[in-house]
Amino acid sequence: MEDTPGLDEVIPALKQRGIRTVRLVPLMSVAGDHAHNDMAGSEDDSWASRLKAAGIASKADLVGLGSRPAVAGLWIDHLRDAMKELGD
Repeated sequence: MEDTPGLDEVIPALKQRGIRTVRLVPLMSVAGDHAHNDMAGSEDDSWASRLKAAGIASKADLVGLGSRPAVAGLWIDHLRDAMKELGD
């Protein structure tokens, strides 16, 4: 939520490319308060509100990475590998 490029840099790039709709997807283990409030909330400073004010519609996909089977499976595979190394 606080990295580079930030939303202040992304919005002009979206407008320059003529993008009128974006999908907000949290790249976090769990889609918690940050995703629901800071990203997709109705507050004036949320990503969704700031995009809307810039004329860009958004759709929030509020599912954490841990709830996505492909990602969860990858994490489990890495965990199994790490546990095997600890056992050696």
